[in-house]
Amino acid sequence: MGGGHDPSVRGEIVRLGERYSAKAPESSEVWLARLEAEKALGEGQARVEEVWQLAREKVKGEEEEVLRIWMWGLEDEQAKDQRKMHEVKQKNRLGLNTDVDVIGVTQRKHVVTWSS
Repeated sequence: MGGGHDPSVRGEIVRLGERYSAKAPESSEVWLARLEAEKALGEGQARVEEVWQLAREKVKGEEEEVLRIWMWGLEDEQAKDQRKMHEVKQKNRLGLNTDVDVIGVTQRKHVVTWSS
């Protein structure tokens, strides 16, 4: 996703996000912009999760603004869960053996052998 960006530009964008979120740590708008930039840069899910956690700790203000930060990453989580459920449904349609647990979706791998 972010593979086409010049590394020096990436670094500058990250530094700007860090600087502005340090100057206005309670601003949901600053954090939302930083989160979107981090996500677009493609630096990895762990980095985005780290920044999102920091944003949730720092943001203050109107309830609606705080909720925007808390909800930001949940959209991605819901999309992942929907993709996993779709995969399970597809495998069930194909007759593959899958198990769904309450916490998440897991797949059991089975060896299939054909006899002549």
